[in-house]
Amino acid sequence: MLNQVYEMAGRPINEELVREAVRIIIDENTYYYQMLTRAYSKGQVKLMKAVAKEGKVKEITSGAFIARYDLKATSSIKTSLKKLLEDEVIYRSEDGYLIYDRFYGEWLFNAYN
Repeated sequence: MLNQVYEMAGRPINEELVREAVRIIIDENTYYYQMLTRAYSKGQVKLMKAVAKEGKVKEITSGAFIARYDLKATSSIKTSLKKLLEDEVIYRSEDGYLIYDRFYGEWLFNAYN
């Protein structure tokens, strides 16, 4: 991120510049994100999209979360989550689960909204 902002030197650093830098980074990585997404099952991708839309998920197997994103059974979520955690696509913080690569999370959020 800082490298991208540095490349845009000469312009005042403000919220608009940062948004543009994020957009550029995401655009540059779109092919990689598409390939990464294709490497996972439909259920795993659905879980990733749901986490990306939430930003951070405290209770990933809660009935409300499952219903909001029309996810499968808790056991399926746990199986998908295990693989995504192992691959470091999803990260578990003290506050909940989130997409590890923030730019990938933003890409998922935007690509499926």
